[in-house]
Amino acid sequence: MGEPVCRACRGQAGHLVLDLGEQPACDYFPRCDDPGPDPVYPLQMWLCSSCGLAQLVADPTVPEEPRGAEPAALVAQAADAVGRAAAAGFLPDGGRVAEYGSPHGGSWLGLLAGRGLPPPIAIHLDVPAGVLVARITAFVVGAVAIGIAILLGPTFNVAFLVGLAFAVAASANLPVIVLSIFWKRFTTAGAVWGLATGLIASLALIVMSPSIMGLDGKHLIHAAPLFPLENPGIISIPLGFVGAILGTLLSHEPTSEHKFNELLVRSNTGLGAEKAVAAH
Repeated sequence: MGEPVCRACRGQAGHLVLDLGEQPACDYFPRCDDPGPDPVYPLQMWLCSSCGLAQLVADPTVPEEPRGAEPAALVAQAADAVGRAAAAGFLPDGGRVAEYGSPHGGSWLGLLAGRGLPPPIAIHLDVPAGVLVARITAFVVGAVAIGIAILLGPTFNVAFLVGLAFAVAASANLPVIVLSIFWKRFTTAGAVWGLATGLIASLALIVMSPSIMGLDGKHLIHAAPLFPLENPGIISIPLGFVGAILGTLLSHEPTSEHKFNELLVRSNTGLGAEKAVAAH
């Protein structure tokens, strides 16, 4: 083994202040039938002369999480608690449950699964309509931008189309994203309505705006613009919110609140996200 290097300042000047010889790891938990002996490692403390940090010279051990067996009394108590919760109506139909594992053994997932509450890794979000509309939105935005650029010719400055593309994307997607994060009642139908309303409104306003319509002969449509603003976002984005809210209020999706809670847990912990990605 070479000279110690300080973990803080990377200095090499220092000296041993404690040497306990060869010792077993404190986090090594052999099975009861392990014949032994336990593996041992050098336990030495080194003091850095530069920054004064006291530290182990080396730690070649691999931490091992202790596992315990759950007593029968706790197993019975868990079953009784789940039964009482179900009787009191605390376990909603179609709900989901997430559990953080304990090193001391025991799990309620099996008991809750028997009551109709599977873990979130078994969930596949049912939003094919929303995904389809989002894909159509992206395709239409690109197709419209390319078509306009071709019709206006190579000498026309089409840089403004970048801003319009962002306006269309924001009109279709922003209401759905915001309401999905902050509104428990938000439904799949609301997402479809929001995407469709924002897309149609933004495209319609762009066609009627001074970006497309004009009387100077340089515009795609030779007529007075019907909409005074070049960028429709200030109107089309609120319309997207209105469409998403109306679509939600006029639809009924009993599992929307449960899906919101699942999304909240998944967004903060990542639990089950890899399964959802693999499913698609």
